Amino acid sequence: MNQFSFLWVLRVCIGATLLIALGSALAQQRYPIESRSEWHTGRYTQQHIIEASDVPGHQIRIIESHRVQNDKSRMAVAGTKVKENWFWGVRIMSAA
Repeated sequence: MNQFSFLWVLRVCIGATLLIALGSALAQQRYPIESRSEWHTGRYTQQHIIEASDVPGHQIRIIESHRVQNDKSRMAVAGTKVKENWFWGVRIMSAA
């Protein structure tokens, strides 16, 4: 009887985990985004360059960018007009 209850609890836990994982994966939606340079003004707010010492010319660049959309902008996500956006990114560059 003890082994039966353990297997039943294990099956319920696995089933619940799968349902939660599947539900969150199905809830994500993707929206096409169109952006043109004349629709916004942007600038790099922060920029850091780290010289990697493994190969000459190898750099790691970390950036933060801020864009403000103007009145001509048609950029919208799910019907909501985008007024501004922030971007954080990493770029790995090598001179080789």
